[in-house]
Amino acid sequence: MNINIAITRSYLRALGNLPKSVQKKAHNFFEKFRENPEAESINYEKINAMRDDKVRTVRIDQKYRAIVLHPPEGNLYLFVHIDNHDEAMNWAKNKVFDVNHYSSALQVVDMDIVDRLRSFNESVESTEQNKTSITDRYSEDELISIGIPKMIIPVLKVVHSAEELVKYVRGYVSDDIFEILEFCVEGLPINEIKECFDIEDAKEKPSIFEVINKKVNRPYIKVLSNEEEISSILDNPIDFWRVFIHPKQQKIVEGNYSGSFQIKGAAGTGKTVVAMHRAKYLAEHVYNSEDDLILYTTFSKKLAKSVEYNLKNMCDLEVLKRIEVVHLYSWIAKYMKRINVSFDIIDDEDRKTLIGYAIDKAGYNRNYTVQDIIHEIDIVLKYNQITDIESYLKVSRNGAYKKLGRNQRKEVWSIISEYFELLHQMDKQEWWMVFRDLTNIIKKNFENKYRAVIIDEAQDFGMPEYRLIRSIIKEKENDIFIVGDIRQKIYPTDVNFSKCGINILGNRTRQLLTNYRNTFEITQLADQIISNIEFKDFDETLISNKRANAIIRGDKPFINAYTTKEDEAKFVAEEIRKIVDSGIEYNEIALVSRTNDYLKSIIRLLDKHGVKSTHLEDLNSIHKNNIYYGTMHSIKGFEFKVIFVVGVNKSLIPLKSQIEKMEFGRQREEFIKLERSLLYVAITRARDRVYITGSPDISDWIKGEYK
Repeated sequence: MNINIAITRSYLRALGNLPKSVQKKAHNFFEKFRENPEAESINYEKINAMRDDKVRTVRIDQKYRAIVLHPPEGNLYLFVHIDNHDEAMNWAKNKVFDVNHYSSALQVVDMDIVDRLRSFNESVESTEQNKTSITDRYSEDELISIGIPKMIIPVLKVVHSAEELVKYVRGYVSDDIFEILEFCVEGLPINEIKECFDIEDAKEKPSIFEVINKKVNRPYIKVLSNEEEISSILDNPIDFWRVFIHPKQQKIVEGNYSGSFQIKGAAGTGKTVVAMHRAKYLAEHVYNSEDDLILYTTFSKKLAKSVEYNLKNMCDLEVLKRIEVVHLYSWIAKYMKRINVSFDIIDDEDRKTLIGYAIDKAGYNRNYTVQDIIHEIDIVLKYNQITDIESYLKVSRNGAYKKLGRNQRKEVWSIISEYFELLHQMDKQEWWMVFRDLTNIIKKNFENKYRAVIIDEAQDFGMPEYRLIRSIIKEKENDIFIVGDIRQKIYPTDVNFSKCGINILGNRTRQLLTNYRNTFEITQLADQIISNIEFKDFDETLISNKRANAIIRGDKPFINAYTTKEDEAKFVAEEIRKIVDSGIEYNEIALVSRTNDYLKSIIRLLDKHGVKSTHLEDLNSIHKNNIYYGTMHSIKGFEFKVIFVVGVNKSLIPLKSQIEKMEFGRQREEFIKLERSLLYVAITRARDRVYITGSPDISDWIKGEYK
């Protein structure tokens, strides 16, 4: 039989929450279903208790059921949910699936929200009465015209904020309705909302199965065209955001820009998904000649591998040939080898030792410390590409922690020049020197095969990296597409795009405001960590602290302090077993800490409790019965269902041993900002649940009740 299958975003989300064994059965089930939906083993049934007579159930195994919408004609079946038998039935029994006249969107409304309207409005009192509600801001006709079902409008009287929208509406309506309401909470004009969601005037109402392939439904429904596509999606349901893309994101992806363009957004807002779709779009529709090539570059090797893997599932082979995904430092090593230029990078310990020798040789060991010279190189020389004393004496030292007069600069330069000489004798370099030299080589002689560059993890690159990228691609339409979040900057790099020849001024920046990865509860905790910090973007403008709207609800973060490290590890081990018993795999859990020492001590204790672990560096290896572990720095770029952040003590968060060494107030302030961003990054690696533990106390940065 020629059976076609479509799945909703909510189906994939539900599938991703199930045990791996059930996910595999669901995958295999689709093959049987396509052969014959009415086979006895499938148990394709209409349940009379359902509010919507289109609803059918199918048997995945003895315990699990999927919910399917039955086509009145044709052979396209839409899978909308999967869960345990009873839970699946309860999820579907009061839901109505219909097409909106205005948007042509397939919408889902749980009639429970309608059935209890009378008591709901009498019993619920908004905690934000002084703010404007959605129904205060828009008339009923206006809300209907943007695709809001009339039946839920009375509920919106008590919705004044994103938090109340999640509390009272989330879970009762489909994603498209909820996302329109997010814009309503923000107070966007009706015409802008219509434009964003491609909403037109009322039209004759089509059937569900006539609108599945319409553009408005693409962020929420995916028609699976063949077995290969089914496998690529169902084998990794946790990565389902690469399949679905919001209309607002799609407009960014398909934009024609006069030059460079920047995407900003908090953790979990889909920046990398947009960047991958942008690469695919450019390779398919803009630069699609045989010799065209798109460079997609990242700060971390692991993200480059992840992007490359996902693009293989998103693109056909011909398109994929026109996209080169590479870690930037690996690109440099490969290019330098090609032009027969060798280099050897000095490691941190040898660097400190050589600078110490240089200070002694210059005779200024009472005036300057090793850290003083490292700071001068990293903040002043690297940023400004200083190579000679004349330039150093003239350069502005903005960002430096202490003032230096002309004579002091001469003293410092004598130390730096000694250090440079020692580097030369050892045939060693620092990375910024390699970037500088390569940039100069490329400017003189470079056969440019790249039509566009896409930069991911933009916040982690510094001035040398951006100068190199600018030399690779000349300024033109659609030249550089940049995605990043300055709030996730965990390394001390400062960047000014204009000084690198990159112009994003004017209407060349967009911010993503919906969190697709983390639960609302996780984002609340994470946002609190950085809420009082002032961040400046690459163009020196202040970043808005506006919170991204999380569309998924979950458990509150667990926060607790333990008397000893042994007690902390014992709790973690017991909790991991409970989590695994609930159906989550060991390898879907990660444990992180601020320092390697604390991390290793907890890992040793967990091993005594029978919990085996594997370092994040070995993530590509299969360790089904092991949790993963690493430092907060090493977790960047990863995503797990459950994260344990251990050792969140007052002495480690922020890292007291480092702060005590810092002489200057501004230096301490910048370090604390990086430490807050680091904790923010660690927390937002958790998709569903996060545990914050410490011994003997908890950092002052973590607020909330101990549980």
